Amino acid sequence: MKMYLIHLRAIPSRGAKEYETSGGAYVDVITSAASLEEAEAKAVAHIIDLHWIVEENISSLMLLPVHLSRMDSVALATYQKALLQGISAFFAGRSKVERPESEENIVYVSSIEAPVIQSKGKH
Repeated sequence: MKMYLIHLRAIPSRGAKEYETSGGAYVDVITSAASLEEAEAKAVAHIIDLHWIVEENISSLMLLPVHLSRMDSVALATYQKALLQGISAFFAGRSKVERPESEENIVYVSSIEAPVIQSKGKH
């Protein structure tokens, strides 16, 4: 199986614990799949399972060694988790009061399955 990175934009549904506080997020999903189409479908299904709504599939690619060599520590941890579990998602979000789309409005970074890591920069 190959590993893919799917970059999405999503908002929390009423079932998500982040619903009251999050205005949405950019989400990087790393998953193993036989094809790009399968990887995209798995990524969307995973986000839905986490009670988020996918607004847009921004980009998708098959991960190559050059991509891995350029990953920061958070992306690499997401990749390692995907290797072990088949899929992993990393969310870079903004608070609900900062709903307008803007890279400057990113106020926190987290993996849904892990505690929030505070960030002031871009995802």
